[in-house]
Amino acid sequence: MQTDAWVERLCVQLADAESDIRTDIATFDDLIQQAIDAKNLALGSRLQKTLRTIRDRQLLGYLANKNVLPKYGFPVDTVELRTTHCEGTVGMQLELSRDLGQAIYDYAPGNQVVAGGKLWTSRGLHKLPKRELETLQYRVCKECNHFESGHVLDPLSTCPNCAAEFDPTKICVLPEFGFVADRKPEDVKAEAPQRAWSGASFVETVGEGSDPVAWPPKGDMQVWARSGTRAKLAVIGEGSGNGFRLCAWCGWAEPIRFDRAPSKTHTRPTTGSPCAGPLDQVNLAHRYETDVAEFTFADFHYTESESKWLSVLYALLEGASEALEISRDDIDGTLSWSADHRRSIVLFDTVPAGAGASKKIAAELDRVLKFAAQRVASCDCGVETSCYGCLRSYRNARFHDQLTREGALEVFQQLGLGDQVVDLTFDEAPESWDDDPLYSSQAVRDLLAELQKAGVPRPEVGIEAGPAYWMVDIVWPAEKVVVVEGVDDDRDTGLAADGYRVVRVEEADVDELAAILVGA
Repeated sequence: MQTDAWVERLCVQLADAESDIRTDIATFDDLIQQAIDAKNLALGSRLQKTLRTIRDRQLLGYLANKNVLPKYGFPVDTVELRTTHCEGTVGMQLELSRDLGQAIYDYAPGNQVVAGGKLWTSRGLHKLPKRELETLQYRVCKECNHFESGHVLDPLSTCPNCAAEFDPTKICVLPEFGFVADRKPEDVKAEAPQRAWSGASFVETVGEGSDPVAWPPKGDMQVWARSGTRAKLAVIGEGSGNGFRLCAWCGWAEPIRFDRAPSKTHTRPTTGSPCAGPLDQVNLAHRYETDVAEFTFADFHYTESESKWLSVLYALLEGASEALEISRDDIDGTLSWSADHRRSIVLFDTVPAGAGASKKIAAELDRVLKFAAQRVASCDCGVETSCYGCLRSYRNARFHDQLTREGALEVFQQLGLGDQVVDLTFDEAPESWDDDPLYSSQAVRDLLAELQKAGVPRPEVGIEAGPAYWMVDIVWPAEKVVVVEGVDDDRDTGLAADGYRVVRVEEADVDELAAILVGA
């Protein structure tokens, strides 16, 4: 029966969203007053423009960012690499857009993309009149990688998790107005487009969620799992690793590289006219809220085994993508800290506001682990390393040297996963009637277990049957008996015409099947 209990929860979320915006406005009011008192009118002007950016954000977009509205219905974080100002007619016809979380890598200043038969180079950040890009301070702990951000950070504080000192505080900007391409597109070349990628995702808070539950039920190491919503994440893009030089006036920017001298002059990206604006050293950032699945481990010695746990993290992501048919681009993860200061692995939806993928991973963790272990065990690369066939991806490029198949499987064994982990010798496990068919549904696996207990002959699983190559879930070819899942009248009629006895999983009777197969 429907109730109005959701109203109170909605009011709480609206109150939180209101509190956040009021806090931001109060912070900037104080900073503006401090600039005025110090007679720093240039800084005061920039702060006032930033405040206007915050005040003038669209209400629907703001509420979606705060997880009050379903963000998948409001694509508010999509930004564009603008090309309409470029020479020629091709740029007028293009619409190059990305989710901001991906755009800070793909469209970062200095990076190139191919579109419309031309090579486009990002030349800077788009800026609007009388508006200023929001900037944040952020820092990362030297020892445990704990992340903090805010408009103003206390410079004297230490890491709340390990009491170590933070790395120097850095500045990031939120390029919410998009990016601007170089005025002169190039012809496509034989070599790949230039793309520098460095950065990472960080968990600021793990949000609201279920109470931690012990997992797995067996194992030497204690593990707790929880799923959460409204977790706050930050994606940081650092270009070649050292950030960018960004013009405060026109938005022109270039990646900072120590192997080449910085540009002495620059021009406005949209007009090509000279600009003498001051250059700031910044990184790019995107912040959003989403769903997470958090796994916390006791006796976790982070500094001694970071590479192993990073390997487990990316094995879980690849295993989840394959086992649950989730696009790898829709999920990601990071090493983080729980509310009680325990080291944790956090998997999260890259879709702002969440699409339920992380919750599904938490619910199907046994299956995800089996796929993860099999993926890293069966790869052909060396056990002391990794490759794009097991653990590596474009997004985790900064960790490639730390990811190893051996490290991931070693941790799986320490977690007491037992027969879910393939032996570290990497020999292919022999098939047995007890093996779970990885690509079958739970209903098919349960039926197979019951059929084995009933003593029926071992079937073939997940193959094509008949002259028309119908896909079936279970088949006894000699006995001409098939078990299928779901409704497909064409399939069932075709199999019957080929002489097969067709049984649906939903209607299967183990005793009846046993009588047919044992007596056949």
